[in-house]
Amino acid sequence: MCGWLLFSCLPASCHSSTLFPITSCSYTSFYEQLRSLESYSLIRITSVQGRGKTSAITLRYAAADVKRLCESEMERQAGVPGR
Repeated sequence: MCGWLLFSCLPASCHSSTLFPITSCSYTSFYEQLRSLESYSLIRITSVQGRGKTSAITLRYAAADVKRLCESEMERQAGVPGR
């Protein structure tokens, strides 16, 4: 479920037409998507002590809840004329 959520938020340039495996994605694109998810308060990124730049990524909400809300919003927008 969590993998689906992250995958669905990645730009098309970061994945192929199949759901998995992700064949290539630059670090910059991946990092930008993480920052985007953090700006929406869906994830928390914290620095941890380790070799180089190491971060811990944690979900702020259950992935199933976020998926359900996204799906209901997509259905709502699909029903609105002019969108």
